[in-house]
Amino acid sequence: LRRLLRESKDFRALLETAGGDDPFLRNTAITGLARNFPDADPDKLNKPAQRTALLLAFKENRSHPKLRQFLGDADPQVRFEVLRWIADHKLATHRGYVEASLAKGDYDYRLFLAHMACLDSLDKVRKPDQPNVARARKLFSNENLPGNLHAHLVRYLASEKDAFELPQLLQWSHSQNSALQHETIWHLRNSTGSKPRQRLAELALDKKAPRPIRLQATAALGQDEPAADTLLQLATSSDPALRDEALRALVGAHFEASGTAALDSLAHNAPAAAPLVNRVLGKPFAQKKPPADSDSAAWLERLDDLSGQPDPAAGRRIFFHSKLARCGSCHQVDGRGTRVGPNLSFIGRSISRARLLENILQPSKELAPHYRPWTIVMDSGLQHTGIALRRGGNAEVYLGIDGREIRLDKRKIRHKHSSHLSLMPAGLAHTLTLPELRDLLAFLMECK
Repeated sequence: LRRLLRESKDFRALLETAGGDDPFLRNTAITGLARNFPDADPDKLNKPAQRTALLLAFKENRSHPKLRQFLGDADPQVRFEVLRWIADHKLATHRGYVEASLAKGDYDYRLFLAHMACLDSLDKVRKPDQPNVARARKLFSNENLPGNLHAHLVRYLASEKDAFELPQLLQWSHSQNSALQHETIWHLRNSTGSKPRQRLAELALDKKAPRPIRLQATAALGQDEPAADTLLQLATSSDPALRDEALRALVGAHFEASGTAALDSLAHNAPAAAPLVNRVLGKPFAQKKPPADSDSAAWLERLDDLSGQPDPAAGRRIFFHSKLARCGSCHQVDGRGTRVGPNLSFIGRSISRARLLENILQPSKELAPHYRPWTIVMDSGLQHTGIALRRGGNAEVYLGIDGREIRLDKRKIRHKHSSHLSLMPAGLAHTLTLPELRDLLAFLMECK
């Protein structure tokens, strides 16, 4: 079949296969387009996937002049491949296009990163996998910075220590651009002091604020020591999503007797919230005995018997929750989180819902060798735990459970051993209600 595709003269069939799911057939179809249709016209193709396939065929032929035919394309995937073509072949003549496109800000964060990486490639930056702080700062100097680009830059510099002053964050939290507000809330959730908490409370309680903003601010109020008074007020909301988010954020909070009484009353008046209330109060919250973790089919059956529809947006908040699932403490999605375990940004492309659930229930069942944790004891008695990254000379480098690299002098290692037990703890599903587990799965299956 692959030989036939390479030799095929059926333009439409090649385009259809090039937009399919099978990566081997897709690449072969692109080769067929490159061989047999080197002068096809992309302007006659209405589907973005077809234009992307033809672009990749021209790139395979190194037909660099044809790149100009795609520079005005508005489709995100086509734009991404245009940037990758420019970067891969160092086409400096198109630098103006890249800079002008970047300045517009009319794209998502993935495409923002592609613009930055493309410019790094043209400039032969030595460490392209690290934020280009100088370039980002220069972009910030634009007085007419588009809101979306502003949001992307705030996110891009999130890992830089003291990247932004608190007054800046508080000012941006009042922005009419929802993307910038979201990024600001993400920063404020990790800020110390009373002012960030006060602003988050204002956003969460503001009935005129967009619902997604209120939900994110509510979730942020559960970071570290939860803001119990505000969250108790939000837990009585008539909006079930806001109520449930407040109850998730209250996990680990301390209350006066009046707070406990208010929660008991809420559980009585809103039976759907009772499991979340019980969890906040430290009581058993599963409505019936769960299946064995080895029986993922039984778990799926219970999830599928739930009423209503899953909420992927709630699943995202659960993924990054600091006290429940805590997935973000080891995994990344779209650049957020910590890179200890596998990057899950595209997990939905390569796994079934049933297999994903099995991995959550039994994290050590199929642990890839390169994710096995090592315990290293030094001559000093100091002990480290991490994933092996690289070895060379007198050094060994591991990735710690906090996502930071640990560089060790191999001459001072007393002993070390690996484990077949995943760093991902067993029992994660038991920290969630069934609707929350369903929401988490829905979110991860949308990561494509």
